[in-house]
Amino acid sequence: MAKLYAFLISCVLSIGFLNAQTTFYWVGPDAGNWNDAANWSASSGGPGGAGVPNDITHNVIFDNNALVNVDISPNLLSLTVTNSAYATLRAFVNADITLNSTDQANPALKIDAGSTLEDSSAA
Repeated sequence: MAKLYAFLISCVLSIGFLNAQTTFYWVGPDAGNWNDAANWSASSGGPGGAGVPNDITHNVIFDNNALVNVDISPNLLSLTVTNSAYATLRAFVNADITLNSTDQANPALKIDAGSTLEDSSAA
């Protein structure tokens, strides 16, 4: 019975880790590509290389001015623009961003006072 409990606990913990949310901060240059892991950090102002946000468990935060070429169609949990940042997302043909959060405490799209989000097309 003790082995069964140990097994169940390890399964529950594994599921929790698999469903954990990950937050990405844009640290790339102006006109950098979304699909470049070097442009994303796991912390504000941190080093790039955190990966590419493109999963329903990923949160994206723009806390500095940014011009981003959206060259994929990311499916995210949330997108936030904060810290009086001006973020421009420049989409290429057939590029869409899908946001999925239904949590009022962590909404799918959040643009803080003083911040701006602009979308545009490169076509």
